[in-house]
Amino acid sequence: MDRIKLIFVDLDNTFWNGILLEDNFSEISLNIPLVEKLIHLDKSGVLLAVVSRNHADEVEDALKSFGLSSLFVSCEISFKPKSEAIHNLLRFFRFAPSACLFVDDSAFERAEVRHAFPDMRTVSPEDFINLDDENMWAYASSYDAALTRKKSYVEERQRKNDEDSYCGTFRQFLKQSELTLKLSPASADSVGRISELAKRTNQINFSANRYSIEEVEQLLKSERFMCYVAEVSDRYGDYGLVGFACIRLEKESAVVQDLMLSCRVQSKGIESAIIVMLAEKVKSSGLKKMVGLFRPTRRNGQIAGAYQKLGFSPAGTCGEYQKFEIELDGCEFNSPAHISMVYCDASSDGGESGIPFVRNIVQDAVNRKFICGDILDVGAGWDGVLGEDCDEFLEIEGNKHIRLDMEKRARTDIVADATNMAVVGDETVDSVLCLEVLEHCANPFTLSSEILRVLRPGGCAVVSAPMNYVIHDTPGDYWRFTPDGLKMLFSDKITVVSEFVEGDSDFPVRTILIFRKK
Repeated sequence: MDRIKLIFVDLDNTFWNGILLEDNFSEISLNIPLVEKLIHLDKSGVLLAVVSRNHADEVEDALKSFGLSSLFVSCEISFKPKSEAIHNLLRFFRFAPSACLFVDDSAFERAEVRHAFPDMRTVSPEDFINLDDENMWAYASSYDAALTRKKSYVEERQRKNDEDSYCGTFRQFLKQSELTLKLSPASADSVGRISELAKRTNQINFSANRYSIEEVEQLLKSERFMCYVAEVSDRYGDYGLVGFACIRLEKESAVVQDLMLSCRVQSKGIESAIIVMLAEKVKSSGLKKMVGLFRPTRRNGQIAGAYQKLGFSPAGTCGEYQKFEIELDGCEFNSPAHISMVYCDASSDGGESGIPFVRNIVQDAVNRKFICGDILDVGAGWDGVLGEDCDEFLEIEGNKHIRLDMEKRARTDIVADATNMAVVGDETVDSVLCLEVLEHCANPFTLSSEILRVLRPGGCAVVSAPMNYVIHDTPGDYWRFTPDGLKMLFSDKITVVSEFVEGDSDFPVRTILIFRKK
C-alpha cells in the first residue's frame, strides 16, 4: 500500500468544532488533537489541503484568525460534491488516489469520496487522531526537505492561480513568468536525482530508458557520452533539477540518446529549449550533424513532434526508436522566446589559447554571424582572453577585428579609455566584444553606455565578466557581475540573445551575455 503523501481535510466538525456557516465565529474552536497531529505531519513533509463546503472568504478569515493560514498548501472550497473538489486537487498535485487520505466527520462524505476513488483511504477525525502506524506516512528525509517540498507546491499553487486569472494567452503568461533554464554538465552530486527522473518520468521522456544509480555513474564516467542536467526557475520560485539529457558522441554526429523532464515543467516548452541548447553545444564542438531519438510509448505522445518542429527531418528507425536528424552548418534555431537559456560549464583559465569557455562562445557567435563586420574589441590587451590566434576565426568573410586598449600594444589599433571612446563615432561598429574588462572599470555604467553608443542598431555584442574569481589587479579590480547584473548595465536598450555561466550554476566563475542592440 502506498504511503500517504497528501491529506484532504474537512473543516466543520473536523478541523474545528462547529459549523462556520451556522455558528458565530466566537463559538468555533479548534479540534486541538487533530490540529496538532496535522502540524506534526506538515513539518515531516506530508502535504495538507482543505476540502470544505463553505464560503472561501469566511474560511480564509477563520484560518487567519487561528494563525493557521500557511498550514495548507491548497484549499478547495465550494458547494460541489467533495469528490469533485478532490479530483481538482489530484490534478494539481499529480498524486495517485492511493497516496492520499481523506479526513471527514461525515460518513456520507467519506462514502461519496470512496465511490469516486476506490483506492483512497478515508477516516473519521477520531480515527485519524488515533492512527499510530508511522510507516504509513511519506515523510521527507529531513525538516529542510519537508520545507522545500511544501514550498515548491505553494509556489506552483500561486502560478496556477495567476495563470487562471491572466487575461492574455498562455504563451504571454509564460513570458511574464520569467522562465529561466540552466543547462550544466551532470556531476556525481546529481546521480541520484538523474536515476529518480529516469525511473519516474513518462510524459516527457524521449527514450523511456530506466537507469539505476550505477548505470548513471557509468554514463558520467564514459568519454563517449556528454551528460547534462537541467534546472528551471521562474519569478514564483525554483523548480530545481527537473531534467536530464545524454548525448552519445559518434564519428561525425552527436545522438541525443536521452532527454527526460519532470512533468512539473510540462507544457512550458522546456524540452524544445534543451534541444536547441544541446545543438549549440554539439555545433561548438565541431560536429556537423545532430540526431534525435524518440521511442513512442502510450504516455509520451505529446512530445512526438518536438524534433520536427525545430527543423529536424525524419531519418527512419533504429529498432524501437524513431530517428530525426539535422545538419548543423548554417542552421539557425528559433529558440523559445519566453525562456531565458543559461549555459553552465566546467571552469577554465586562460593561456596562449585564451580562456576556452569565452573563446568557444565568441567563435560560435562569429560562426552564427551574431558577431560580424567591423568588430570592436574593447580592452583587447594582448589577446589574453581569445588567444593569440583569434584573428583566424574572427577575421572571416570580410570581418575586421579592431583592437581598442588604453595602452599601446603590438596589435592595438586604437589607444583610448573605454569609458570615453570619442575617437569612435556613434553607431559606427557592427559588433562589440567586451571580455573580462568590466571588473577593471571604475564606472562600468559609463562603459556600457559607450558600448551602446558606438554599436549600430541591430548589432550584437558579447560581454563577459568574472563572478566568483580571484582578485586580479590589472590595472584595478573593482566589480563582480551576476547574469542579471550584466543585463542591468545595458537596461532596456538590448534584446538578450544568450546567457552563459561558467562553473557551478550557484557559484559561477564568470558570466557571459550576448545581446542585440534595439
